[in-house]
Amino acid sequence: MLLHKMNDKTDNQIDPPLCVDLDGTLVKIDTLHQALLLLIRRNPKISFKLFSWIKKGRANFKNEVMKRVNLSENYLPYNEKLLKFLYSEKSKGRRLVLVTAANFRTAELVQNHLKIFDKILSSTPTYNLFGKAKKEKLLDEFKVFDYAGDSIHDKPIFEVARKSILVNPVGKARKIKADLSFDDRPSVFLSIIKSLRPYQWLKNILIFFPIFLAHRLSCIQDTLNGSIAFASFCLIASSVYVINDLLDLSADQSHPIKQKRPFACGDLQIITGLKIIPFLILASISIGYYLEYSFLLIIFLYLILSIIYSLKIKSIIILDVVLLAIFYGLRIIAGSVSTGDNISVWFYSFAATLFLSLALVKRSSELAKLSTNEGKLLSQERGYNPKNFNKIVICSFISSICSLIILFGYILSTKASFLYSHPNYLFFTMPIIGYWLLRMCILSKKGKIDYDPLSFALKDFQTYIIGFLVLLIIYIAT
Repeated sequence: MLLHKMNDKTDNQIDPPLCVDLDGTLVKIDTLHQALLLLIRRNPKISFKLFSWIKKGRANFKNEVMKRVNLSENYLPYNEKLLKFLYSEKSKGRRLVLVTAANFRTAELVQNHLKIFDKILSSTPTYNLFGKAKKEKLLDEFKVFDYAGDSIHDKPIFEVARKSILVNPVGKARKIKADLSFDDRPSVFLSIIKSLRPYQWLKNILIFFPIFLAHRLSCIQDTLNGSIAFASFCLIASSVYVINDLLDLSADQSHPIKQKRPFACGDLQIITGLKIIPFLILASISIGYYLEYSFLLIIFLYLILSIIYSLKIKSIIILDVVLLAIFYGLRIIAGSVSTGDNISVWFYSFAATLFLSLALVKRSSELAKLSTNEGKLLSQERGYNPKNFNKIVICSFISSICSLIILFGYILSTKASFLYSHPNYLFFTMPIIGYWLLRMCILSKKGKIDYDPLSFALKDFQTYIIGFLVLLIIYIAT
């Protein structure tokens, strides 16, 4: 009798099943949204079928999407704090249940990776386990249970759960009373700023090159117009960065550096990015409206080409870096159009070959740091692989040489004689620029440039010295 009572006491101490939501809870991102973006990224034409899938219900829609996409469960942004807690509970013998509105394929992928759940409750091709349906299912399966979720849509479930575990709540969900909470995200505002990549705005300084080369920096109107164009281009460029991050979400999650980007790591939700994009585009157009109509055309051209690049051209070897170089050129053209300061064909040619070299450096630096498995993933998403490494380095070197040859021709041209009192002094810039370009090529081959030559240049002391020397020579030659 005594033994029987002790066993009863032990049984009463065993916690009820812990039911865990997937999207936004166990995984910091909505897996359906990610799968949908990946599907559109790989097959843009599929967009025309989405409406017909939705008409047949959400369960059918999820099933159609997940039939065509396999997410890399190894690289999904899991909530590490919650995961650590779940492993701890599992070690105590507690029963864990994955309960999610996601399609059963997604739930099984996560379970096969984590191997901690005793049971899976998920949506089927005909049944959407969401909201009240999830509540009813849990009550049918378990008399008593604890629940971990993140959304205001989980409120009915929290109300019937023994204990509520709130994970990364947003909006109204923050007002839900919880017995335990896990917050594994930084400030949304700071994450949005990070997603805009403000350090990349340095590229837009190219807009001021026509003013600088025309020796009109002292002209207030030109400088004002250039500043307006700069601000407009920064906003449109940031919208492109967000679009690119959303379309490349799955590829970024498998990348050793890019996996830390706000959308890839789950610090920002995909739906947030879709709200940011139109705001940035409209803000850019509103600012650029004060300039020439042709400037707005360049803005639209940049946006359209960038989307095409993200959807298709990024996966085409060489053509992708050519388009990257064109993006730099569009900034220079935008500066010329906004200020009315024309620049020579010589400079356009020099800039084109110079930026092509840097674009190739970017690709070679990416390839140099990738392991074999990561190289295979990159090959699937980008169209190139580590086998192309030597060819890309050679092309970068050749492009650098071409830029120096064009610079040599410019110094001898009548255009340089017209703009500079002592154009021959400009010859001293050639070995300096040549050294910098050659150094970038060598460093990228050795894998010492962290994927982006611009980011490297911002941290490189030699680059600042070289830039100062070039500007000093131009000033003396003027």
